[in-house]
Amino acid sequence: MIYPIMIFTDEIFESPGFNKYLIEEFNQKIEKEKLDNSFKQIKNLTFINLSFFINNLDRAKEFEFKNIIDYFHNSIRNIEKKNQKLRSIDLFHESNSSFEYFAEKYFNKNNIEFGKPIFKEISELLELTKSLPD
Repeated sequence: MIYPIMIFTDEIFESPGFNKYLIEEFNQKIEKEKLDNSFKQIKNLTFINLSFFINNLDRAKEFEFKNIIDYFHNSIRNIEKKNQKLRSIDLFHESNSSFEYFAEKYFNKNNIEFGKPIFKEISELLELTKSLPD
């Protein structure tokens, strides 16, 4: 089983709908190249901000990473099914939420403390934003 993951630092990848478009393109490439015949199963492409790994590194032993990925894609799928019936802007918006949004829900559901934003803490500690304009 393959879990393709794209790790990013540019926040453009968190834009609503951007991931869905790239996932569709990825799936078309898999079909075109017939890669799905080469592997037992290829899961959906998952986009994860590098900060997620850094902020949750100390909790890595508390969860199986593939379970969070499965939870993310299953949640998206369930929300999209529900939205087909209800046609809700809130459900549409939630179906375009980031991996981190659903990871936090997964952590809360399983009583795991979600990571703190380490970059923000470091920048405040080192006063990196002190000389920046408001």
